[in-house]
Amino acid sequence: MKRINLLYLAWIAVVIFLYVKRDWFQVKNADYFYGTAEAEGFAVSLEDPVEVLRLAVRPGQAVKKGALLAEVSRSSLSLALLEKQFQLEKLRLENLAARQSLEAEIRQVNAQSATLASEFGSQIRELGAEEELQKVLREQVLGAAAADSAANSRAVRIEGLREQLELEKQALHSQAQALERQLEATRRQYELDRRQAAEELALLEKEKEKLAVYAPAEGIVSQIHFSQGEIVPAFAEIMRIFPLKATFIKGYLHESAPLQLAPGDSLRVVSFARPEIHATGVVTGIGSNIVEFPQRIRKYPEIKVWGREAYISLPESADFPVMEKVIIETGNPSGQ
Repeated sequence: MKRINLLYLAWIAVVIFLYVKRDWFQVKNADYFYGTAEAEGFAVSLEDPVEVLRLAVRPGQAVKKGALLAEVSRSSLSLALLEKQFQLEKLRLENLAARQSLEAEIRQVNAQSATLASEFGSQIRELGAEEELQKVLREQVLGAAAADSAANSRAVRIEGLREQLELEKQALHSQAQALERQLEATRRQYELDRRQAAEELALLEKEKEKLAVYAPAEGIVSQIHFSQGEIVPAFAEIMRIFPLKATFIKGYLHESAPLQLAPGDSLRVVSFARPEIHATGVVTGIGSNIVEFPQRIRKYPEIKVWGREAYISLPESADFPVMEKVIIETGNPSGQ
C-alpha cells in the first residue's frame, strides 16, 4: 500500500514538474517553432439560383483547372434569351415592313412624276402640233403678220403648261426626297436598335456559358452539396475543391516565447518528415488570440500548450502536402 502511495506521489510530482517547466520545454529552442501546411479550399458557387442538370465529378476526384464540374440551368435566363431573340426578329420584320412601305411610296412618287411629265409632254406636243397647223392655215388665209399675232396665245398656253409641269415635278421631287430621308432615318434607327439588342443577347449568351461550371483551380473535389435535379440558391456553395499542395503555413508561437515576428518577415519552412523539402515563406499575419496548440504540434504531446497562430504564405514552387507538419526556422533563409 505504501509502495502504491509512493508511486502515486511520484507521478504527481512529475506532473507538477512538467507543468512548472512547460515554458522551458517549449521555449528553449526559440530559433524555430512548429506548424502545419494548410490550404484554403475553393468554394464553387453561382450568383443566381440554378437547377443542377448534371454533375461531371464525384467526391475525391482530382480535377485540372478549367475542368467541367457541373452543368446547370437557369429558367429566368432561358426566358430572357427567348425574349431577346424574339425582339431581334420583331425588329427585323418591322424594319423590313417599314422599308418596303417607304420604298413603295418612293416608287409611286417617281411614277407619278414620270406620268405627269408624260401627260404634260403630250399636251404640249398636241398644242405645238395644233399651233403649227393653225399657223399654216392662217398664213394662207390672213397673211404672215396676222398669223404671228394669233400664234402668241397658244405659245402662252404651252409655256404655262411647262411651268406647271416644273412646279409639280419639284413638289413630287421634294416628296421623294422626304421619303428618302425617312427611309434613311428608319435604317439608322433599326441599326441602333438591332445593335443594342444584339449586344444584350451576347451578354445573355455569355451568362449562359457561365452555367457550365468549371474548376477554378487544380485540386481534389472534397464535398458536393447538391445532387442532380436539385435547386441551388444564389451564392450557395455547390461543391468545394481543395488544392493538391499547401498554399500557406499555420505556425504556433508559444505565448511566452521571446521571438518577435512581424508581417513581411521571411522564414525558412522545412518538412518535419522530409528535411530535404524546404521553402522560404513570408509572414502575412500574427493571431491576436491565445489558442491551444494541436497535439501533433506540441513538442511534448502530453503537455497542453497555448500561444498565438502565425500565418506564413508559401511560393507556388513549394511542395508541402496539405496538413504536413513543418519546422519554421527564424534564421536568415538566404543560406538554404
